[in-house]
Amino acid sequence: MQVYRNNLDCKFDEKKFGEIQGALNNAGASYLNIKMTDSAMYCFKTSLKFVEHNQNRFPSLKNFISASKGVIYQYIGNVYLDSGNNKQAEFYLKQSINFNSNNKLGTTNGQSAAIKLAQLYLELGRYEDYQFNYNLIKNSLDTIPDLPNEMKFIKLQIDYLNQTKQYAQAQLLYPKYLSLEGKTKESKQNINKIDIGTEFYNLQKDYELTLLKKENQLRATYLVISIAFTVLLFLLIHQLWFNWSKTKQNNEQLLLLNNQVIEHNLHLQETLMALEQSDQENNRIMKVIAHDLRSPIGAIVSLAGLMEDDDELAETGRHSISLIKASATNSVKFINELLNRNAGKKEIEKEVVELEALLK
Repeated sequence: MQVYRNNLDCKFDEKKFGEIQGALNNAGASYLNIKMTDSAMYCFKTSLKFVEHNQNRFPSLKNFISASKGVIYQYIGNVYLDSGNNKQAEFYLKQSINFNSNNKLGTTNGQSAAIKLAQLYLELGRYEDYQFNYNLIKNSLDTIPDLPNEMKFIKLQIDYLNQTKQYAQAQLLYPKYLSLEGKTKESKQNINKIDIGTEFYNLQKDYELTLLKKENQLRATYLVISIAFTVLLFLLIHQLWFNWSKTKQNNEQLLLLNNQVIEHNLHLQETLMALEQSDQENNRIMKVIAHDLRSPIGAIVSLAGLMEDDDELAETGRHSISLIKASATNSVKFINELLNRNAGKKEIEKEVVELEALLK
């Protein structure tokens, strides 16, 4: 049953169809061998229902499906025989014979079903029905011989002759039966030897296949991990290169700006020095001019004061002299202010300057 459940999880195709119904039949036969008739019947009925449910999906397996039904019907008939339900056993054995009669794939199974049905008729004393099946079996074995069925058929004949008290004729068939029995046992032994060797070989191949599958899975896993690691490494390298390029570009821009600031600073220093030098020169010239002008203008003030004190000077002249004196006095005051301003040292006023605006 576990094989049946495992197959249900696989892809469903013609091969799986055959494997599933075969697994159910094998499970039922195993239960039947240990006399668990209820479990056996459940497996066979499930197998029959499975085949009937899926038969239209595989039209190319028409003969195989017919033969499979013949096998399942015989199994069900065997369960009813073991349970003592002769009526149901007869029905299902007949169904098995009908499904196998026109199907070469089910010939030997049909022969086996017919032999069991004949045995049932013999036990029930239905000799006419027995004779009909006897002829059917004989014709089938003459056409398609089968060693195990021939042995069962001879045994069936011996039982019939003994039951009908034809002991002499039954005695004549014993040597043939023993010969067929020996051949059958020998054939089974050879089959078992072949089956054991084949099964061991298949198990070994299955084990090797399992190892290969696991190895392939590991390789696939390693490949995926390697690809993922490579992609991550590539992304990391790309990010590092991008950051390095960006940093280099920023450094170059900062260096360029720094050079521009230094250049502008030097230019401003040169300009300031030139302005200071020019201012000093202007102050020096201004001092000379103011010093040179103060004496003459001071003399004018003095002379204007003397002339203004002259009593003989007319009123009109006195007024003009007074204007000259006032103007000269103002000029002297202005010159003194210029000299006093240039004599003092004025500190340079500093202001915050936006370098970005300055560099544009």
